[in-house]
Amino acid sequence: MQVSKNLHAVNMSFNIPVAPGKNIRRDVYSFICFGGKIALIDSGVSGAHSLIYDAISEQGRKPEEISALILSHSHPDHIGSAKKIKTDTDCCIMAHVGEKKWIEDTEKQASERPVPGFHQLVDGSVMVDQLISDGDSLQFGKDISCQVLHTPGHSVGSISLFFPKEKTLFSGDALPLPGDLPIYDNISDCLYSIKRLQQVTGVENLLSSWEEPISGREKIIQRMI
Repeated sequence: MQVSKNLHAVNMSFNIPVAPGKNIRRDVYSFICFGGKIALIDSGVSGAHSLIYDAISEQGRKPEEISALILSHSHPDHIGSAKKIKTDTDCCIMAHVGEKKWIEDTEKQASERPVPGFHQLVDGSVMVDQLISDGDSLQFGKDISCQVLHTPGHSVGSISLFFPKEKTLFSGDALPLPGDLPIYDNISDCLYSIKRLQQVTGVENLLSSWEEPISGREKIIQRMI
């Protein structure tokens, strides 16, 4: 799904086993940045790399062109295919220092934050090549760039990304899914991050990891309230 000139969304459905014979169906989005170089935002769950590669091929590009994978945070539905994508492309894995330990040691994450079906969702650990921080500017060729916003709360090192030329804000999991139970490590940080995202100006497209992209300022304002 094309969101803006250079940004495409890839929807991925997966199941979380909560009891024998019982699963909860979830959806998560990854995003492809088509510039002179290709960058990915999040990798989805294990096996989702094939959907990402197909979406890249549909645009006449090659998965081998992936130069960077930005991980918004370390939870399974965001890092699941990171190891596979790194192996296939040798791309630069980027993440905030607050998420580094759980990305580089998925067994540690499984122990400290048990999630049903964790090992079905995650291929394994992957090393973080580049730490990114609040205020960093990332450039992917001459065509596309973004600013890193540290938006903790859902997790300590969660980040959002603002693409000024695309007038697009990626909020990751910082905005709770309407009608769903909020998931956060720190409620005060979560509220702070929501307020910070509300203050970003010039946004015409909102990309959340949990729902379809939203276009139009009025709809975006309503979603952030």
